[in-house]
Amino acid sequence: LAEAHGSWVLVNDRLDVAMAAGVTGAQLTSRSLGVADARRVHPDIVLGASVHEPAGAWLAAGAGADFVVAGHVYATESHPGSTGRGEAFLRELVGAAGDCPVIAIGGITPERAAGVRAAGAHGIAAIRGIWFGDAPGAVRRYLAAHDHAAFA
Repeated sequence: LAEAHGSWVLVNDRLDVAMAAGVTGAQLTSRSLGVADARRVHPDIVLGASVHEPAGAWLAAGAGADFVVAGHVYATESHPGSTGRGEAFLRELVGAAGDCPVIAIGGITPERAAGVRAAGAHGIAAIRGIWFGDAPGAVRRYLAAHDHAAFA
């Protein structure tokens, strides 16, 4: 189904499961196999890496990550009591990542898409805004906001 629609399927945290399932790739977390080791195991799979500071983005990009997920940018229920790192953090991380695309996550709403795109993020990720919303309508709002910010 993903191939028919030009989509990717990524497995969170588990390179072995991604390989066994034959999906596009894996999103590695701070508890996962490192990017360099994952590249040695499977040189051709798409690899993302979750990062939380500019040095992590620089290291992941240098180790061969295809993209990094930077978070959390804004306050989110996933990190109670934290205000989020903000758009200045995101700009710094984008600079450290070099040519490696950065995806912003954490408190992302359609209204915040323009700010994260202006900070240099290649894309946005949302979980609660889609999962707990009216999924088809929410996806359309996120995509429209992302595309509008990209061409504004």
